[in-house]
Amino acid sequence: MENVESVYRKCFLVLSMKCLEALRKIQKEIDMEVQVLSYTKEPEKTCVVSMRSTRTLEPAHRLWNKDWMVECPEKSEDLFSCPKDKQGRGQKCNRYDICAIRLIREAKKSKHWGVLEHAYYTVSVSGISRACTHQLVRHRLFSYLQSSSRMIDFSKFTSKDFIVPPSIDKAGSRKGFSDFVDSAVQAYAGLKEKGVRKEDARFVLPEATSQHIVITGNARNWLHFFYMRMSRSAQWEIRELANAIHEKLMEISPEIFRGAGMLEC
Repeated sequence: MENVESVYRKCFLVLSMKCLEALRKIQKEIDMEVQVLSYTKEPEKTCVVSMRSTRTLEPAHRLWNKDWMVECPEKSEDLFSCPKDKQGRGQKCNRYDICAIRLIREAKKSKHWGVLEHAYYTVSVSGISRACTHQLVRHRLFSYLQSSSRMIDFSKFTSKDFIVPPSIDKAGSRKGFSDFVDSAVQAYAGLKEKGVRKEDARFVLPEATSQHIVITGNARNWLHFFYMRMSRSAQWEIRELANAIHEKLMEISPEIFRGAGMLEC
């Protein structure tokens, strides 16, 4: 029987899909962009040959040469069993032993998360606040390179270059917010004109300052990130970021990232 937390998360993810269009509108307003720079060659295959090699006399490099099935003609949204098993006929398809889908689902079912540590994805993100990146780097198993406020000159920034929370607009306080960040930029530029280094002048910049960052992690890292940050309890900006990255990774590895947000790993 599923626990309350699991049921809650499933219900929330269904609601999240219904709210996806609204989330995209927020993403467009704050100009958030997410692009996958690179990823492990044939990630599902890489994971399953690594997994399979632990139970056979064949090493992964020989298993790699087999004709692994990474897409199944019989569609199933089940997270933990292959479509044939779901039919309850006790039958095995003729590609049972070389089915990457079945093995990935078995790994998830048995919580054998180490299998998914062999697929890496590097993602570039722009248009997020410093407040968001402070939360992001708490996920310490990722590797990061972030825009440096020590090296970048923010003198040309305007209020349009800062991230505005939707609640600011809802409260009718956009003008006050814009006036404040404009004054912060003026203070920054004024300090620089007086000979203060960028690394010190940046102390006046608010957490709304737009940033870009590169993130690299394996599939297990990403699934943990999605579990924590796609939650309704997550702050709105990092939740939107998690949804946007998940959407991109699903285009590459749908079997690996199916169920993200529910899988605690």
